[in-house]
Amino acid sequence: MIIGRHEELNLLETIYHLKGGQIVLVTGEKYVGKTALIREFSVQHNGIYLSACNASLALNKLFFVKEIRMQCSLSISETLQDWNSVIQELLKKSAGNRVILIIDNIQYILEIVGELLQLLHNWKSQQTFPVRLMIVFAGDVTEENCEFIRKITGTEITVIKLKPLTFLEAMPYYNTVYTDDEKILLYGVTGGFPGFLNLIEPEKSFRDNLYKMFFETNAYMFRCGRDWIERRVRQPAVYHAILYAIASGKVRLGEIAEEVGIDYNKLSKYIGSLLNMGIIERIIPADEKQINKQHKRTFYIIRNNMLLFWYHFVFPVQSSIQTGAGKKILRTEVLSQLDTYAQKIFFDVCFQYCEALKQKGNFSINFQNIGYFWKQEISLDKMFLIAFNTRQYCLMKCLWDKQKVSVRQLQEMEEEGPTEFVNKEVFNVVFSRKGFTGPALQYSAKHPKIRLISLYYMK
Repeated sequence: MIIGRHEELNLLETIYHLKGGQIVLVTGEKYVGKTALIREFSVQHNGIYLSACNASLALNKLFFVKEIRMQCSLSISETLQDWNSVIQELLKKSAGNRVILIIDNIQYILEIVGELLQLLHNWKSQQTFPVRLMIVFAGDVTEENCEFIRKITGTEITVIKLKPLTFLEAMPYYNTVYTDDEKILLYGVTGGFPGFLNLIEPEKSFRDNLYKMFFETNAYMFRCGRDWIERRVRQPAVYHAILYAIASGKVRLGEIAEEVGIDYNKLSKYIGSLLNMGIIERIIPADEKQINKQHKRTFYIIRNNMLLFWYHFVFPVQSSIQTGAGKKILRTEVLSQLDTYAQKIFFDVCFQYCEALKQKGNFSINFQNIGYFWKQEISLDKMFLIAFNTRQYCLMKCLWDKQKVSVRQLQEMEEEGPTEFVNKEVFNVVFSRKGFTGPALQYSAKHPKIRLISLYYMK
């Protein structure tokens, strides 16, 4: 059963009911759920599902012909043995029937995209009746691959780029026995990727799941961080060093360059590649984004929270994990530091929650932009979320404290806004891990522009 992806399934369903032949490309990172999405759609409509293997184009075509004949509910003549003839037969049968052809893992056989589309174009130009063949391509393709596919398809293609699930979307993966804190952590270490969320065993404790996923000798996610980078770049050693530096708290360019031992100017090339791949993100304060100048108050984060966990907790001790010391590492090195890691995850979850409230029309203001704000020190303790429009702004604090938030903390926040927004109407939102004291709740009730949201109710 697929969890989430209702919007994407509805889009595929809409395309399915359009007239004529339709082309769809489903992209996204590995483990993000591309295969689950297209297989769910295929099952609903009795589609033909083909998955390419890492072999030659000719061998894949040979396998595809056999599998099309096995899966297709419309009989394909046994005399047709080659790929082109079988596709021509599917096109012919699509005149009176809606036919869905799904090809997964196209990163192995990108040439077939152009061939299929040329066959479809030629067939459509020769026939008077409409072609009702819907082709869905899916794969872990690069942005360059996507551009190549766009060029050969023109405006006929619909691209669906899957992103990791939000915290709220991932809720069905968690056992109800997990605490709210543990759900935040499970969401973080899996990065919101369905392929990793599916590894959670509900009957196991949070600690046992963490051990099984990362710290067991043959843990499935033990190599994930290394594989994630090494299959994408030519100089993995440099990229590993950069990402470890960022995971360790070196977030400015100068700090990263010094930690890695690389010239500042040379570092820019590697940082640019990581930005283009979407592995890291450059954070610019919201009050500077509109300024047309070089931004100095910036820093870098690892976007994928699974990678952040891996580089911080697994990368430095890989040898020890392989010798069987995983339980000791988890007990002595990891569990005591999880609060710091969870604080970053909570920050991301609060960001997502703001977007969700806006979609429901239930946020404090109808904001046009949302981002980050800080004054001097780069620290999650000193950072805020900020949402704003032309007339208003809402400053938000995400508190991962072990105690309930007090009145004093609410009052201090009211003095923290950016001077650039001095003429805007001000609202405040405070997100809290443990909730709020009685006096804080009473204070909020008397100040309608202050909103309090506990993790317990973020469901």
